[in-house]
Amino acid sequence: MKSFSLRSLRIDLKRAFCSWRFLVSILSGTGVCFFTLLFCGYYKVDTLYAWTLLHDRAQAFLALLVGIIPYSLCFFDDFENGNIKNILGRISITTYVVSKAIAVLLSTVCAFILGKMTFVFIFSLKYPIISDPINTLDILSSKAYLYYRLLVEGHYLIYFFVSAFQKALYCGILSFLVMTVSLLIPNKAVVYSLPIAIFYVLNFYINTKLGVEYLNFSRIFDGATKIWPYDWLSFIYSIFTAFIVYILLFLAMKKIIWKKVYHE
Repeated sequence: MKSFSLRSLRIDLKRAFCSWRFLVSILSGTGVCFFTLLFCGYYKVDTLYAWTLLHDRAQAFLALLVGIIPYSLCFFDDFENGNIKNILGRISITTYVVSKAIAVLLSTVCAFILGKMTFVFIFSLKYPIISDPINTLDILSSKAYLYYRLLVEGHYLIYFFVSAFQKALYCGILSFLVMTVSLLIPNKAVVYSLPIAIFYVLNFYINTKLGVEYLNFSRIFDGATKIWPYDWLSFIYSIFTAFIVYILLFLAMKKIIWKKVYHE
């Protein structure tokens, strides 16, 4: 069972990463970054400042949506093709869901980060990473910018990666939501449009109605502005929150599949 579990995981990872959807997700994520800058009013800026602008525009949510493309419909495909009972005849539901969940999470996070880092690479070919360190860093310090210390010390690439990773955790949550909803509503249009609704509910309702930043997912996983006094605390809190949501959605997926397979 252990070796077969690893074999199942290898198969799912191969399907997730070695597919046109994974490549499309990366390229689309890069494209969204350039598309978002068109709404910033000023395009010819250094790479660091362009990066900060991406966090302040509503179009940024598109990057989250294209990040779910690689493998989030894996459950949908197995049920639609009628392969689910054949698969579960060889492995347990737990093994099946764990394998799919890991593949989806890794491919989603990697596609999102690679899309953002590809933007950094392309944009920095024409514009410097930072053209005026004193002025730019002074502006960011006035905004209590997250991971500001990395910028002061000149660790720009690490800063880009860490802030992208934090936002990628949110993208992973949306992918898990897509997986869960695909088990309940066998309609791709509905499944793919759901993250849009989730994004706006979390981004506007919680912040506007409750005014509690540490419950607002868009703030928790923003990767730019602080909700806690210390950078490390904000980073750990985002990972902890994502982990809790992943576990809850994993349990929901497992329960729904069990009911669909053995009680329908």
